[in-house]
Amino acid sequence: MPSTKEIGGNKLMAARQDATLNAAIPAMRDYIVETWWATKMPAQASKGDDEVRQRATLGPTSNPAGWWGRAWTAVEKCRRGENTGDAWMARFEPYFRGLTRIPDRRPWCYAVDDVIESPPPKVEFERALTMWTEGQGRVEGVEARRAIEQAGMEAARTWLRSNGFTDDQILDTSATKAWDLEAEREGKRLYVEAKGSSSSWSEYFSVALTQNEVQHARENPDSCALVIAASCTLERDDLGCLRATPGEVMVLFPWRPQGDQLFPVAFKYRPGPASAIRRFEFLAE
Repeated sequence: MPSTKEIGGNKLMAARQDATLNAAIPAMRDYIVETWWATKMPAQASKGDDEVRQRATLGPTSNPAGWWGRAWTAVEKCRRGENTGDAWMARFEPYFRGLTRIPDRRPWCYAVDDVIESPPPKVEFERALTMWTEGQGRVEGVEARRAIEQAGMEAARTWLRSNGFTDDQILDTSATKAWDLEAEREGKRLYVEAKGSSSSWSEYFSVALTQNEVQHARENPDSCALVIAASCTLERDDLGCLRATPGEVMVLFPWRPQGDQLFPVAFKYRPGPASAIRRFEFLAE
């Protein structure tokens, strides 16, 4: 698969390649997550090639597992701060959240290691319904969520540009930091968290935040902004890529999340080592 540099000025070829990747990567994630939950065994990406081709409407000679592995490697290197010629593929980082690659296994195999980020398919569907009724918007499928996330990112870039920052002063840090965009000019630095939602703004409107996002905003109370692209509508462009268009954009700056604005929606439970758990085995029938 040619890289962006190899494509050169052929924008049409680059757009077609992007359309292929935008279809293949989400479909491969869905295959891996569903396979792991069905078998509770690591899923081999290459075994899912035929199914992913069918899901993503790809040609018979396409190589989804190869693209998936290449993007995964790029993301891991970017997370470690290493140089990679495939840094442009790190944009797919959200699709790898909640998954782990099994070391010393060839072909590469993947497993779920965070059930909050990669819940079983039934739980994911129920979560989408809950989001819809509680104000975050009903969003089904990784491709749709990614499109809405991108709408939030573009809204954040637009806000930074309106405040005098140029594109070369805006850095995408979403793959490596607790904030999505960072912009610096004349000694002034801003950190921007970008969110997208299909819901319209109301008193019940809410967005999901991680602990790291909240902590960073509290540690930098005068330098953080939250940009929300709300009322997003979805449609496919001429190349078949799903795009989200916000109906309204809200900017909170300076962004200082307060305790009465935050509500717990999930918890991680660590029961401890097996040696501690065995003390309670006598309770089992």
